[in-house]
Amino acid sequence: MPSDAEGDLAGALAALLGSDVRQLHRLTGGASRQTWAFDLVDASSGDRPLILRRDPPGAPKASMGMEARLLRAAAEVGVPVPEVITASDDPAVLGSSFLVMERVEG
Repeated sequence: MPSDAEGDLAGALAALLGSDVRQLHRLTGGASRQTWAFDLVDASSGDRPLILRRDPPGAPKASMGMEARLLRAAAEVGVPVPEVITASDDPAVLGSSFLVMERVEG
């Protein structure tokens, strides 16, 4: 059963992305940032596996927007990187700076 914090995060992600969120769970590893895996429900094309990276709530502000811009620039020149879905440095959105991207296995 998800904790209240996980439920709150899943609800905030669903509102941000405009669809239901399933299977939200925190991955191990990552000393300075949290990494969460989840599926975004898409009735027409099937669930979309995504990753949320964010600073722990209350951590000093870091620029996930900058990281998103770097990933997009790398993709433009052919570097194989996950597709960036959205990112923000506004802690009002998900409690801290964050980046949502596609989940790539392997």
